[in-house]
Amino acid sequence: MDIKILIFEDNHFVSEEIRVHLQKAGYKHIDVASTFNDAISHLNVNFPDLAILDIQTPEDHLAGIKLANEIQKNKRIPIIYVTGFYGDEYIKSSAFSTDPVAFLPKPFDENTLLNQIDLAVHKLKQFEADSWDSESEQKIASILDDSIFIKDKGVFCRLPINDIRFVKADHGCIQIYYGDNNLKYTHSATLSTFQSWIKDDSLVKVSRKYIINISKITAFSDKVIIIGTENIKINAYIYDKLMKVCAILKTKK
Repeated sequence: MDIKILIFEDNHFVSEEIRVHLQKAGYKHIDVASTFNDAISHLNVNFPDLAILDIQTPEDHLAGIKLANEIQKNKRIPIIYVTGFYGDEYIKSSAFSTDPVAFLPKPFDENTLLNQIDLAVHKLKQFEADSWDSESEQKIASILDDSIFIKDKGVFCRLPINDIRFVKADHGCIQIYYGDNNLKYTHSATLSTFQSWIKDDSLVKVSRKYIINISKITAFSDKVIIIGTENIKINAYIYDKLMKVCAILKTKK
């Protein structure tokens, strides 16, 4: 199986027992760490999908819990605690705060171990399905906010806003022209609806029939804006606005 498992256990015989049982069950990617620092090194090189952690080591009675916290800072993965100690309420509450999927009491048998692993693998699939949280959505939205997606023949096609040359109203639909070869998408919407969808300063409505990408203007006069081969009629108001914002250099007659 391709799942990466980290075993953190200071007792070599216990860690070896776990490793052997996992290998027999088909798990191939297994790292073993006997100290906290060794475990951190494994995290930096080969981050696990699942961790089996001894709660206590001779050096630190909260070592496994501290390691779980370090793991969860980077990514939420299933944690199984291995422990033979249950008497300290502080340790128990600290362990529960890391939201483990299971506790594996010492001593344990192969069936108990593999049943807990099956539970953890099931949880892993749930975690992966839930990983697209609201924060992730915001990050992805910020990456894609320079584009729109247009459904064409059952497929949502990405169209960068900067590739749009102009949008033309045509008998209850809009035609979105893009690229350099008069490519277009036809969509059942109005110009006003399109403008409400797309909040971009480069797209400007210049008439009842056209929205243009001002960065695509080839030329203009007091009568038309030219974008490629398209002549778009404008009124005096739009012409005056263009004259104010454009750097005008007049040639000699």
